[in-house]
Amino acid sequence: MSIAKDLKLVIQKSSSLKYIASRNQDDPSPTYPDGDAKDIRVTLFMMALRLVPSKFTERSNLSAKHLIVEHGVQVNEDDNIEFVFVNGIGTSQKAAKHNAMEISKFFKRKITLLYNPTNGIVDDLIESVIGRSLDQKTVVCKTTYNFVRDSLRSNRRVVLIGYSQGGIIVSNVVKNIVNECDATMLSHLEVYTFAGAQDEMSSSVFSEHFCNDTDYVSQIGAIGYKEEQGGTVYIRKGVIGHLLNSNYLGAFALGKYCNSKSRLFGYIPTKGGLN
Repeated sequence: MSIAKDLKLVIQKSSSLKYIASRNQDDPSPTYPDGDAKDIRVTLFMMALRLVPSKFTERSNLSAKHLIVEHGVQVNEDDNIEFVFVNGIGTSQKAAKHNAMEISKFFKRKITLLYNPTNGIVDDLIESVIGRSLDQKTVVCKTTYNFVRDSLRSNRRVVLIGYSQGGIIVSNVVKNIVNECDATMLSHLEVYTFAGAQDEMSSSVFSEHFCNDTDYVSQIGAIGYKEEQGGTVYIRKGVIGHLLNSNYLGAFALGKYCNSKSRLFGYIPTKGGLN
């Protein structure tokens, strides 16, 4: 997509950056919190300066085989559906697991976490540019592609969820899946993003996208490129924040994005239930 448009959006929507870790008063509190908003801002700032302890800089220590982690309990072992989650930018493995567990809580399923490791905000942003503007495959993109392709070849239905930078990864995975899989296999793939940073999504697969209208990442991603998303973009008006657990999942489980009508919402066993 257009780098000029990317730069324009980045500058125009920069006023929303101050809300990226803020909470909406009427949103349910997550069971697995993303963290205190002040702590998150400090962590992001320190990561940008490359001052965080080495335990946060995980990418250099991981090979592809370490990127697959499973969480939660799948209540229906016989429906042949694989829920797969790719986390976002600047996320430690512990935080990514919290995201996966919060997803598992609402859908009451095992979640396969294809961990997108962090090496600091600066390197993560560079990787996002490579993945989005240059459409180049990163290590986690290749790992996710292999996992999704193998699941589809095993005749499983795949529900692929990307958050933030994970939306870019998922978008690139879908491009390659579309080029290499037949129509029957593609019909078994569903793609969903929350706060997606991607600038496009193939229309060859079913997709839905959930955004807060004052979320900076959504503004420069799925909202800014709404017509290129290939599926329905659900935008929740008048709300702030980018954090998956605190700003998105609880409200999604209450049907606030889609008026309880999206396909992904239909996977929640107890509609609107927070138990």
